[in-house]
Amino acid sequence: MANPKENKYKVLSEARSRKYKIRFNILHTASSRTMDEIDEEIGEREGYFIRLYTPPLNYQIPKEENWRKFKINRGALNISLD
Repeated sequence: MANPKENKYKVLSEARSRKYKIRFNILHTASSRTMDEIDEEIGEREGYFIRLYTPPLNYQIPKEENWRKFKINRGALNISLD
């Protein structure tokens, strides 16, 4: 099986070499106080946004009932910039 991270970074690298602008937006800022609470809050919100927007390069799609478990997006292994 191909490494999902290798393909994701290959596609992003190709986009950069073609002079595409790659930008990331902050979707959530944690309001919790302890590191454990922050990790939990960010994990839950990240899972929510991945399920909401289904980014094509995301290989792991966190499950709604437990963001630490995930479904596989096999299409992420074969996606190309074109």
